[in-house]
Amino acid sequence: MIYPITLPHSVQRNLISNPPEGYKFNRSLDELRTELSNSGKMKVKLSQNKLLKSIWEFSKKFHNPILKRYESMKRINNSNLVKTSDLIFSGEILPTDKPYWIDLEHVRQLMGWDINLFKKNREWIADKLSEPNCRLITSWTKAGIDTVTQNLPDSQRFRHKCYFVHNAVSSVKFKRKFSNKKDVTFLFMSSYDLPYDFNFKGGNVVLEAFSRMYARNKNIKLIVKAWVPEKIMKNYSSVTGIDFQGISPFSEMDKIFKQCDIFMSPNHNTPAQAYLDCMNYSIPIITTDLWANSEIIKDNYNGLLIPKSKKVPYFFGNNIPASRSPAFNKAINEIDEELVKNLVNKAETLIDNWKLRKKLGENGKRELNSGEFSIKTRNLKYKKLLDKYFK
Repeated sequence: MIYPITLPHSVQRNLISNPPEGYKFNRSLDELRTELSNSGKMKVKLSQNKLLKSIWEFSKKFHNPILKRYESMKRINNSNLVKTSDLIFSGEILPTDKPYWIDLEHVRQLMGWDINLFKKNREWIADKLSEPNCRLITSWTKAGIDTVTQNLPDSQRFRHKCYFVHNAVSSVKFKRKFSNKKDVTFLFMSSYDLPYDFNFKGGNVVLEAFSRMYARNKNIKLIVKAWVPEKIMKNYSSVTGIDFQGISPFSEMDKIFKQCDIFMSPNHNTPAQAYLDCMNYSIPIITTDLWANSEIIKDNYNGLLIPKSKKVPYFFGNNIPASRSPAFNKAINEIDEELVKNLVNKAETLIDNWKLRKKLGENGKRELNSGEFSIKTRNLKYKKLLDKYFK
């Protein structure tokens, strides 16, 4: 039995719904959805309200919220759910006698994503990961688990329990019909968990790239499923080929995926789910060759890669994403001309070459149905690890 606590990404709901053979979660999905929903609302409030965010950041000078949370959870062993479970599935370090498994995006997650807190508490993190009750440490990318083994002191103490297993989503019954059409529809969408991350996902680059293509080709269209800053929307309001649709719940995305031909995603990070959702609908993807993106999008196989921006300070340490640092945030708000040109070039290649669109789309769907990103492949890998470390 697995008891999930503070899962950081929506894609993990699929794991809860489709666990490896012989394992199940003993907490109701309804309860988990409520927790995730409330957590998401708090993240949005902090990301959008400058005053709240500044107060939160200032408070960290006087206390570590992660260590404070750790101390507050020391009675976790008294929980009936924990007592009746064989192991705990968590997105954080826990003060428990129960065997537990940590699943994370990268090592910064263990300090609430705060770079400075991570730097100050590297020794504490390494010590806790080395404890025997922390049985297994996983990430959904190789790049992510490498940040754990390459950036913490004396990592040989816990390196043996570090693995990566790629994400998966349930396959939809949809077969795309490809044809030699030029009136293609592009898609841009923001994060499901943090829908206001417009420039973080490269939205400003997409709008500029599309506006240039539209000036030459009025047959194309762009659907924007995201919150868009008012100033940016005003700048592109005259481009009639752009359909600003705002934020929609994921349950309403099926019809959008079915009508879109190409996903433009010049991301400044690696998304947990967006690529898989587009692959599910045989949509070819154009994205940046950044961090773990090439683990999911293989150039000229299920998508096209463009070089990452040379102007954004993406990393610190050994390949740890420096996202949301002041320098990072400033850089992504400026439109990188080279990034725009590369995106235009790849997008126009796919407009002109329907057979390439077909190849990329079908390969992506194949990987999700029966390949690396299928539930079967993911669950076989997890079952092998769980059987090894918990039985």
